[in-house]
Amino acid sequence: MLAASPLHAETLPPRNECAADPAYFAFEQQLRQAVAERNPAQLLALVDTSIKSSFGGDDGIEEFRTSWQLDKAETSPIWLELERILALGCAKKDGYAALPYMFAHMPDRYDAFSSFVATGTNIVMREGPSRDARAVARLDWDIMTQVDDGEATSEDWVKVSSTVNHNVGYVHKSLLRSPIDYRLIVQPVDGVLKIVTFVAGD
Repeated sequence: MLAASPLHAETLPPRNECAADPAYFAFEQQLRQAVAERNPAQLLALVDTSIKSSFGGDDGIEEFRTSWQLDKAETSPIWLELERILALGCAKKDGYAALPYMFAHMPDRYDAFSSFVATGTNIVMREGPSRDARAVARLDWDIMTQVDDGEATSEDWVKVSSTVNHNVGYVHKSLLRSPIDYRLIVQPVDGVLKIVTFVAGD
């Protein structure tokens, strides 16, 4: 029988701190509708004209439109990324909202470049980088730390260690999210809520 993560394991399940604020809740509903309908015009109406979308200085709404291929609405990769983000909660801070929730609430003691959150319940940690490998633990939104021991691994799997019980194993990267993966910041611009940042990395 697999050992589940202990009750005291450090976890970061998504929460929606924005739902209680009518303005942010309404904004989120508009964003969800734009994503569901794959509607670039509706999405761009929610974006600030000076949006930060990279760390290279290429900002602004036209760069955002081009880099996300919004002229090809049906095939733009932005919709899947936004769907993932919207499924992971919203953090409300003084004057702005951050999505996903984990971006604003990952404890500072964890290195952002080597930490992950298992994005779901009953996620299996395996002994090796394969779906056929023996399962060694089950994860429920656990915070994990990447293990870099020089072993060759599959590009689809990440070797991680539990931050509490130190179980070590492999988790498929599609089930992990880094706090510096894509995130968006929403705040008022001239009294109107806008997406002012949509970036990955640091």
